Amino acid sequence: MESKLEHNDFDFAGVYFPSGTWDCFGCKFQESASFHKATFHGAAQFAAAIFSGEANFKGVSFRGEVNFTAATFQGKANFTTAMFSGEAYFNKATFNREVYFDEVTFGEGANFRNTLFQGEVGKTSWGLVEATSFSAATFRGIANFDAAAFSDTSFARATFENIASFHAAAFYGRVSFYYAAFKMHPTLFRKATFNNGVNFRSTRFHEGAIFTWAIFSDLTDFGSTRFSGATTFAGATFSGMASFDGATINEVHFYASTIKESMSLSKLKTFPQTRIGFEHAMIEKPERISFHTTHLRPNWFVDVDPQKFDFADVEWFRLPNEEELELEDEIKALELGQGLNERRESTQAGKRLPKANEQR
Repeated sequence: MESKLEHNDFDFAGVYFPSGTWDCFGCKFQESASFHKATFHGAAQFAAAIFSGEANFKGVSFRGEVNFTAATFQGKANFTTAMFSGEAYFNKATFNREVYFDEVTFGEGANFRNTLFQGEVGKTSWGLVEATSFSAATFRGIANFDAAAFSDTSFARATFENIASFHAAAFYGRVSFYYAAFKMHPTLFRKATFNNGVNFRSTRFHEGAIFTWAIFSDLTDFGSTRFSGATTFAGATFSGMASFDGATINEVHFYASTIKESMSLSKLKTFPQTRIGFEHAMIEKPERISFHTTHLRPNWFVDVDPQKFDFADVEWFRLPNEEELELEDEIKALELGQGLNERRESTQAGKRLPKANEQR
């Protein structure tokens, strides 16, 4: 190994590395490096390594722990079909170009804490990803997690500065987006399934989000979430308790959604232009829908029967800026909104963000 590195020969394609034979802490790969279909029988050390050219780990088998902590990938990085049998550490790594994890398998979890993705995170499909953390990671390129399958997962405090797509992603374990920030484009969670609860507390959706036909099977926490742009839950199903307490809402729609248990929307932070809609929603236990200590407008409850909802300490016909509303204002709002809402929801329900390869 030392001889090949000294001669800038970074072609390790198909090589079998027995246990204890690969320690490349701080190594500098000054040209493209290929480990295509190589096998690391024991631990593989790449911490603080610098890959100046393309890094090809396609089809690699890591049978022990692998460490890419603080590694820098200046060219494209390809981990397509790689098999990580042990724990994988990418924390504080930097990917300056595209990185691909198509059909990758993380058997014992992966750590991407504080990792910087300057380029696109591309994929077509994932195997089940165990115990993965993207906490405090920064995605400056497209983050494409379409159809990903996750066990316990954390995107807490992660920052998405470009398109973020979780279309048809399946979260089988606990998942947290606590205090994550989605800064550009509506975030796509269309047809995503959350099977064991999800924490979106204090998440910031700067351009809104699309949760059409998403399935929330357990506790769903949107408490203190900021919905700065239009957000839709059209056709979504909430099977467990859902909380939007303290959320900041510009426009949120639950058009044709199914709410099977309780939903709390208390102490909402709203604006004169705020719009919330429950048109054609199927609410199985209306007595468990609660609005406490918040401003409400009658036109938000068109096409739904709110008689059994729990209203306490709410303000009707008064905007958050204390401006009084007249009945004529609500009629005007209905005239403007009715008919447009279904078209808006149907448009958003079928909307697809561009795929990664469509951006090139």
